Amino acid sequence: MDEFDAVVDQVIEAAGGNLRAAIAGLVRGQHAIADDITKTVSAGYVRRGLR
Repeated sequence: MDEFDAVVDQVIEAAGGNLRAAIAGLVRGQHAIADDITKTVSAGYVRRGLR
């Protein structure tokens, strides 16, 4: 078992073995990270990057 598999097992275990809950938790985490990035990156930087 490699490190990635061990992390996946930990996530599933933390969700009580419920795969749907594990995936939902990961998706919520990704949304939280995206929200944090949106709040910390300046609008001017984003506009320049899109051109």
